Amino acid sequence: MKYRTINSEFYCGVDVHPKRSHICILDNTGKQYFNRNIVNNFDNFKDILDPFLPNIVVGCESTYSYYWLADGCFEHHIPFYLGYALYMKAISQNKWKDDKLDARTNAELLRTSFFPEAYPYPFM
Repeated sequence: MKYRTINSEFYCGVDVHPKRSHICILDNTGKQYFNRNIVNNFDNFKDILDPFLPNIVVGCESTYSYYWLADGCFEHHIPFYLGYALYMKAISQNKWKDDKLDARTNAELLRTSFFPEAYPYPFM
C-alpha cells in the first residue's frame, strides 16, 4: 500500500454520501476549524474552503459518489486525494462510526501521512 506524505497548512476530510457530505477541516497541529454536514454542491463546498485556500488539501474515501468532489477540485486546482476504502477502515478501526467521526478521521489520515492513496480516474 502506498502512503503519500502530504504537507499542507490545512487538511479537509470529507465523508461523501449521495446527497450530503460531512466536512472536517484541521490545521497541521490537529486543531479543528470546521466540522459540518453540507448538501453536495461544489460551489457551497468551495465557499467553505475559500478562507483556507490555497493552503488546503482535500481527501475522501473512494465511494461511488465522490466524482462531484474530485471533478470540482481538479477544475479549481485544489489538491485532491482519494483514499482506498478497505485500508482506511483497517487503519482507523473506530469502534463508533458516524459521518462526523469519519470526516475527521479522513482529515487526520491526510495530516499524519497515513492516507492510503487510490487513483481517482478522471471523468471523460
